[in-house]
Amino acid sequence: MASVTAVKPVTITPPKCCICGEAIEPPSHESGNLAWPVADKGVCCDLCNIMVVIPARIAEFVNHNSQKEKK
Repeated sequence: MASVTAVKPVTITPPKCCICGEAIEPPSHESGNLAWPVADKGVCCDLCNIMVVIPARIAEFVNHNSQKEKK
């Protein structure tokens, strides 16, 4: 009979928000939110996405469109 080897449990470290540094815990969002344009790399938590990233995207969109209108 073959011997049975115990399997070690895998510890998964949740990603950290690239804006506030807090761990991004499920179930709010398992992999985080794209942090662009605030950060070019990394993901952010839902709170930073709502409070920082989305307003930055809106501001960039408005600024980009106002630049087009001036031309």
